[in-house]
Amino acid sequence: MTAALQVRNLSAEYSTSTGVVRAVHDVSFELRRGETLGLIGESGCGKTTIGQALLNNLEAPGRIAGGQVMLGDIDLLSLSGKALRRTRWDRIAMVPQSAMHALNPVYRVGDQIAEAIELHTSATHQAALARARELLDMVGVDPGRARDYPHQFSGGMRQRVAIAMALSCEPEVLICDEATTGLDVLTEAQVIGALRDMQRAFELSIIMISHDLHMIGRVSDRIAIMYAGRLVEVAPAEDVRTDPRHPYTQGLLSAVPALTAEPQHLEPIPGLVPDLRHLPPGCRFAPRCPFAIDECDHDIPPLIETVPGAQGDRRLVACIRDGDLVGKQSA
Repeated sequence: MTAALQVRNLSAEYSTSTGVVRAVHDVSFELRRGETLGLIGESGCGKTTIGQALLNNLEAPGRIAGGQVMLGDIDLLSLSGKALRRTRWDRIAMVPQSAMHALNPVYRVGDQIAEAIELHTSATHQAALARARELLDMVGVDPGRARDYPHQFSGGMRQRVAIAMALSCEPEVLICDEATTGLDVLTEAQVIGALRDMQRAFELSIIMISHDLHMIGRVSDRIAIMYAGRLVEVAPAEDVRTDPRHPYTQGLLSAVPALTAEPQHLEPIPGLVPDLRHLPPGCRFAPRCPFAIDECDHDIPPLIETVPGAQGDRRLVACIRDGDLVGKQSA
């Protein structure tokens, strides 16, 4: 399967009065055409920074410190000005965090979608409005409500409007940053259903950014696990659910309750995420890892291929003890 997006050695940081925050360090992955890749981790691990960096949209005091983001044969990080604005929306778009609050409250939702179409195509205002109504219908919103204002919609409906706006120019890649956060489970299912419908209609490749492991496991083909600015595991979703290889992934699964009537014993991950201004010299998870050995305190483990995953797909794990921990869970 060919890649829609290739991320190579991406690093990003923030300059603060107390030091440089290394939010993303040497991250590499690919997004395949037509797939959904889940990107998951604790708050502050760098997920949203990656999303903004992929769009070359990281604002001061943040900056991209290195790497490439290849969309076909174009490095998005090398673009600026008109070339960058043409590529955004046209080829890659984003449903931002808290998207349901991102709509302009004084403009009708149809006009907001139409504006994006007019800015990036040669469509007339009337043609753009007609397309906006079509998009609303596709995400399950009555096209007649194009004349309504954002405050007249529920949170889930505003989320759908934001998805329609992001897809207004039919991009190849869609980044969804916490697209279902704050929604009840029924509305979340409806929004995810709308995304799947749009994925089929537009042959989209989607990156789903979230801290909700259960939701990501349901909607993703593959999952990438982040910890303290680095990827620690990338694998097919089924393998992450049934056979997690990195101790951090195991800890996440042990700490998340399942929807079952059976009593459950949950194990929180001890300790705290390291200060990204003062990172440990070795594995960033070592201070919290129940399987850490002396080498873990000194050597940064690379993200390398391990045993084949579901249907022979690649599994990548950043742990020097990967082969020793097969089948083990943290106690």
